[in-house]
Amino acid sequence: MGCDYYICKYLKINFQSILPRFIQLERDQGYFNFDLDEDDADYDEKYEKYIEKILTPNMKPIIIYEKNQFIDTKLENKYKLFIDKELNMYNKNHDNKIEWKDILNIKKIESRFERD
Repeated sequence: MGCDYYICKYLKINFQSILPRFIQLERDQGYFNFDLDEDDADYDEKYEKYIEKILTPNMKPIIIYEKNQFIDTKLENKYKLFIDKELNMYNKNHDNKIEWKDILNIKKIESRFERD
């Protein structure tokens, strides 16, 4: 079944020397529920504001790793294996190897975007 937009949550890994890497954790579907009639004089303006609001992430970024350590052990237990796999995949495909010590921080972020 189709949807109007996606809500995705990622781990964003920021490194000292390479561009950030993103690990997608979840992807949900969203549906627009705009109930104003198209003949309303302010329809276009209100619709644009509605879309902007819907596509604005609800979740504030959460720092889960900083200064070479996880913020707490619960987060470490939950995400360490995902991140290890991402580092291993990167290292298999690139000459410049990265390690945990190369990570500046890791944030959990939300992104929302319209379906193509």
